Amino acid sequence: MNLGSDLMEPFRPFIDYWVAGHKRLGNLTPDIKYGLVEVQSLIIKYNGRKMHLSEAVNEHVHKCLDFLNGKTEEVRIEMSLVDEVPNNAIDDNI
Repeated sequence: MNLGSDLMEPFRPFIDYWVAGHKRLGNLTPDIKYGLVEVQSLIIKYNGRKMHLSEAVNEHVHKCLDFLNGKTEEVRIEMSLVDEVPNNAIDDNI
């Protein structure tokens, strides 16, 4: 459990940004849950390449596992939003 949390921590700002925009809604409704899942389709720049957030998470986890298994000596993490956040990634059905 702790390792899983550590692996996801670099991506937390993207989720925090989405949640901060929905504080006014209060309850964790099905629409809010759906919106959180849809954040995975957000396009970000990860280590110089544009990709979906879910792809970046997958790549990051694999690179960390390679590090832990001694296959690589470092794990590089550079992330940013690409241009603007698309409305559907932030607002979804809400």
